[in-house]
Amino acid sequence: MKLLLLLFGALILFSCSKEQQPAPKAAASSEQAPDTLYLEHNGSLYSVLSDGTGAKKIFTGYDAAVSNDHSLIAYTDYQNDKRFVAYYDSRTGYRHIYNNLTGDNAYGAQLSPDNRTLLFNHFYNSQWVVASVDTSGTGFTILTPPPSTAYGGYYQPRWFSDGTGFLCDNLDTVFEFSRDGKLLTAVATKSLVNIDSFGISSSSLFWLDSKRNRYYFEGGSDIDEPPDFAPYAIFTHDKALHKTIKLSPDTIHAMSPMWSERTKLFYFRGYTKSEAAAINPNDTAAFVTYSVFSVHEDGTGLKRLFSDSVLSEP
Repeated sequence: MKLLLLLFGALILFSCSKEQQPAPKAAASSEQAPDTLYLEHNGSLYSVLSDGTGAKKIFTGYDAAVSNDHSLIAYTDYQNDKRFVAYYDSRTGYRHIYNNLTGDNAYGAQLSPDNRTLLFNHFYNSQWVVASVDTSGTGFTILTPPPSTAYGGYYQPRWFSDGTGFLCDNLDTVFEFSRDGKLLTAVATKSLVNIDSFGISSSSLFWLDSKRNRYYFEGGSDIDEPPDFAPYAIFTHDKALHKTIKLSPDTIHAMSPMWSERTKLFYFRGYTKSEAAAINPNDTAAFVTYSVFSVHEDGTGLKRLFSDSVLSEP
């Protein structure tokens, strides 16, 4: 099921933009207006409210990442056996595909907080590096130094919330770099979680809170259980306290976490072990149906909100 991370892994969140009466300070998150989620499903991006209503297909693309103001969506464009980073302007319908960069294998772009620069994975000289390019199409820059030959790459770059730097990893270590590529910190990934078999893949996400005090990330066991059930999980790690909280239970293969500052909830996608076991391993066309869950920052209040079945063609 690890390959499914590439196909169904994207979950992006924004607060609902509809006007509403201010909620009482003591109101529970369930009484607030729902958040708007952006879900990747079968190679297309959908928007849907966190209560499962209002699902709408936006466009075809992979690895979608929506800008802070909703106006631009960075994504991966597949052309035969080639991958290019691109962005879509939701206001005009304009798409810009960066097919003139060095090489023809780039993916996982994310827009800077000011919408001026894309940060992404780029295959260069047979190694994965982190690169950036301006939305105008100029200023292509490789930001990371030559990676270790052990893994040959840096993966899944994510901007700091203030745009002054970024986070990425090489499967063993999570790095913080300045915007111009200067190394700031390096932390072993296994030091964050007390699980002997803890591991991540090149599609696993790490990112920092707005004050850069806390990591949010996904990862799990290196050992698959029949039928191919690897219990990926969602974690938070307080850097000052050296304390990690596991937010998702062992019974759920969890991925694609996103934090809502407004409702104080984590959202993630996943499926249970029993749901995975129900799939006929001989049926190559069969896939597990993912659901969207929410959970509080302390790991309590887990809820299954809706399944991917609510996503449909317009």
